[in-house]
Amino acid sequence: MSSGWVELLPGYDDELVHIRLFHHPLSSLPECEALSYEWGSPKRDHEIFCEGKVLKVTSNLLAALKRLRPSGQPVQKPRLLWIDALCINQEDIDERSEQVKLMTEIYRNVGRTLVWIGYAPPQHAQEAIDLIPQLATIIESLSFPLWTGPDRDSLPESLEIRPGYTLRQLASDPVFQSLLEILARNYFRRFWTVQEISLSFVEKTVVHCGKYAVSWTKFWGVAQLLRRSDVFESILHSEHKQLLDGVAYQGDLQEDVQQGTVSFVLCAATTYSRLCSEQHDMIFGMLGMVQSAIRTQLQHLDYSTLIGKVLQGATESMIRELDSLVYLCHHTVMIDSLRHPDVASWTLWSENDPLKDPRNISRPLTYESYIERAHPTFADAVLEAFGFVFDVVVHSSDNLSSENLESQVLGIYHELTRDSVTRENRDSVVEVLLQTATMTSDFWPTIPSMDSWQEKLCTDGLFHRWRSQGRNIFVSKKGYCGVGPAGDNSPGTSPPAVQVGDYITFLATAPGPVILRRADKGHWRMVGMAQIPFVTDDTGVKEGIASFHTKELEKFCIR
Repeated sequence: MSSGWVELLPGYDDELVHIRLFHHPLSSLPECEALSYEWGSPKRDHEIFCEGKVLKVTSNLLAALKRLRPSGQPVQKPRLLWIDALCINQEDIDERSEQVKLMTEIYRNVGRTLVWIGYAPPQHAQEAIDLIPQLATIIESLSFPLWTGPDRDSLPESLEIRPGYTLRQLASDPVFQSLLEILARNYFRRFWTVQEISLSFVEKTVVHCGKYAVSWTKFWGVAQLLRRSDVFESILHSEHKQLLDGVAYQGDLQEDVQQGTVSFVLCAATTYSRLCSEQHDMIFGMLGMVQSAIRTQLQHLDYSTLIGKVLQGATESMIRELDSLVYLCHHTVMIDSLRHPDVASWTLWSENDPLKDPRNISRPLTYESYIERAHPTFADAVLEAFGFVFDVVVHSSDNLSSENLESQVLGIYHELTRDSVTRENRDSVVEVLLQTATMTSDFWPTIPSMDSWQEKLCTDGLFHRWRSQGRNIFVSKKGYCGVGPAGDNSPGTSPPAVQVGDYITFLATAPGPVILRRADKGHWRMVGMAQIPFVTDDTGVKEGIASFHTKELEKFCIR
């Protein structure tokens, strides 16, 4: 089997880029290098030349080719590279499908992976690059793994990077901003870079920033250090934190992939916020990182398959792989709201929409429901899960939007405070509502009155921070308040995501309460996971979970 390769010919900085394209057998991979880069703007409005013919490439690829080509000396040999945009015909669906399946073998077997993150910052670039190995030495000297060790205060601000130069001094040094500009790159927003780095051997991965090169191990380690130390916590913007976390998590995932221990669900959780040009990429990219058995299960899928069917097949594989419903931690978009009636409602929908960010659902509940006789099974496209019905929804708000947030929250507040609904011995009703609306149990302290938090809650800042858009708040017959997955909140007559008459269920192997809706012929539709403060303290829930081990469970046929 063979693949297309690029011969990058020598040239000086001011000369045009010339290449040759040809096929090499995959057995020659150790002689080649693979380029991992951010496409950036999709516009191909820059010219390179292939044996006299003009090829159009993006500006970022042109920059990489100019920097990585050998110098123009006649004695220099061409550089042999694998580059997706040049080695794969992006317009040919069949070729794309076949070549994407080869990427696992390519990145695992090339001589090196070259990570191009763009040009160096205009100021203090050399000093910032020199700092990376110095900071990496600190990491190597620690007695605990940086990302999983003690709390942040284990890295004191007085820690010396070099004699007389501490972490605190670095934080106020202009060089720090250049270091941050190098580490926190948009490259780490791109989906395919997750696969490309994860499949590459750590010691063979080199990061290129302009004319500078640094080992991936040191680069990754320094990103962890900046996120680990309290010295930098207060001066990092949220965007920088997100990008640095992306680098840190990328390194962790790389280790798991190399060891063959990564699960499909973990891949989905790690890559949900990464950007790609089309949804198919998110599944086919993950397939390169997971167990070969899963790739075999899904080998019938390609870029010509409808995205709904691709996602449904991937979700079934996730469930079968772990023999559980733990994937529901990330099931935050209600399929029915996406107008896909032909897709199973239990499908994990994956898209680059920050309003459907899986972090919106709180950490999984800790009850133990994983028992041998209650594993989920499949009958064609029907998911068979086992558990019990706990409660039913009696009131629900509209799907939240920036325009209706205040009125909908106030409506639920009044519903909760009705004597006929409010549960006895309930903690503060306002606290319940705050936890539900912000989808966290530790963000807000107990606040005794509506007036004291109304202004804070009903502001765009908090609303966008917690990305509640599309979700709706509901009240159950037993007086519980909760929030479900995201639905459609566009202007018009969009139905609520969680509706009156929906059932709150607890399913064996699921990480929390699941909202189900009755369909026809004894079937159910899955609405999704719900966040319901205090529900696991309920005696009925505790008894129901205990009965998982002693009683016959109800079977829910979910399609």
